Amino acid sequence: MHSMNTDFIVPLETKLDAEEKTLMDMHKTYRQENGKRESSLSKTRDQIRSLKKKTNAQHEKLAQLKQIESDQTECLHQTRVEGLRKALLEERRMYCFVLDHLTSVIRNEVAYNATSHEELSARLNGLRTLTSTPNELPEESAALLIDPRSPRAFPPSSHDDVPDIGEDKAPMEVESTMVK
Repeated sequence: MHSMNTDFIVPLETKLDAEEKTLMDMHKTYRQENGKRESSLSKTRDQIRSLKKKTNAQHEKLAQLKQIESDQTECLHQTRVEGLRKALLEERRMYCFVLDHLTSVIRNEVAYNATSHEELSARLNGLRTLTSTPNELPEESAALLIDPRSPRAFPPSSHDDVPDIGEDKAPMEVESTMVK
């Protein structure tokens, strides 16, 4: 959860706060540019309509205006294509940002789970060994039954705190200590 919060949620919130102003500015610039192009094209079309109503003597002026209209139509189209391209790139950048931070979270999860998997696998093998022979005593227990004083009966790590079954105790006390 900590990794998800620090590697994904906090950077995403920060990025969204920063990108909001950028996106608003980009949209405002697009609207202004598109408006200019549409206005210019509209004026040219109005001029063409007014010339068509007049005499045929102004064919040359009409041809020039049609060429200007064609150019302005192309400019408007290019403005819209460029606006769409910028919007798609911004969306892609945000998508890549999210994926980049998600991969960081996933990488942390994979590392955590790999470590857990290794440790659990090692313990599982030990448990399988212990449970594979439920009808047999482990070697240490068998040694204890044969000779209670045997060093194999009490491994070094476990017999430090166990009192020595001494020679000065009576046989009944030895048996009582063994039972405990």
